[in-house]
Amino acid sequence: MELKSLINTPDVPNVEPKNPEETREEETEYDLEYHLKRSKVSENIRELYKELDRQIREVNESIWEKYAQTAITYYSPEKTFTYLQFRKNSLFLTIFTDQQKIDGVDNVKDHENWGKISVNDKNDLPRTVSAIRISFELVREAIKNNKNTGWYALSPKN
Repeated sequence: MELKSLINTPDVPNVEPKNPEETREEETEYDLEYHLKRSKVSENIRELYKELDRQIREVNESIWEKYAQTAITYYSPEKTFTYLQFRKNSLFLTIFTDQQKIDGVDNVKDHENWGKISVNDKNDLPRTVSAIRISFELVREAIKNNKNTGWYALSPKN
């Protein structure tokens, strides 16, 4: 039996992917205010987040975010490449590195494709945005090469 004959039938309906805008409307449980209140974020960090978020979106117009319970995730748009978490007096990011050394980014133990970076003030923004720009390109290349980019993915050493 050919799979082609099963697709888009009552047994195997064709489900269209959702637009990120529609998905965001459904996820009202978690939003920016949830994260700000949860972490008791200072006003300085609120402003720092606004500027960082703006600069992340300028990396590429296809980037979109999703509010989850523990983080704000940025997509490439197909895959997550950055997790942002609020701390009271800083921003903490986990970014896709594909085992590459990126200036200012420390490796995440036991998660070889990911790195971490903290943002404490505006002076940290150029270094952070540069790392995010590299991460975006690395995840796009990994997708193109059909590499697993997941948190627990084990990749051959580059």
